[in-house]
Amino acid sequence: MSRSWSGEAKPLPPNLDLEVDMAALKTKICGVDRRTVSLSCPDCHCVLREIREGNIKRYRCRTGHAYSRLSLAEQQRTLVEDSLCTSLRALEEYASSYENSSPATIMRVTRTSNEN
Repeated sequence: MSRSWSGEAKPLPPNLDLEVDMAALKTKICGVDRRTVSLSCPDCHCVLREIREGNIKRYRCRTGHAYSRLSLAEQQRTLVEDSLCTSLRALEEYASSYENSSPATIMRVTRTSNEN
């Protein structure tokens, strides 16, 4: 039992022990198949573990971030979109910084940056 702010007793979720064991990265949890997969956590970039309970798949990292299949796919899609937008903005800023420069200036800057 736990207590709410008002002081009334509330029952704990039935699978709380399982969740605590998963967060503690216990390797042997009764009835749950866990394996490391080649995916990284969208939030902290740690390796994810796939947790199978029947035909339900979930993912959890060492830090404790947890995802369903759909929420993981959505987080990854958002990260890819953000990365592409950042890359495009950087390319546009790079191009605009040389927009009014002479070809000789661009060549000098390129040659200098390649030497470093």
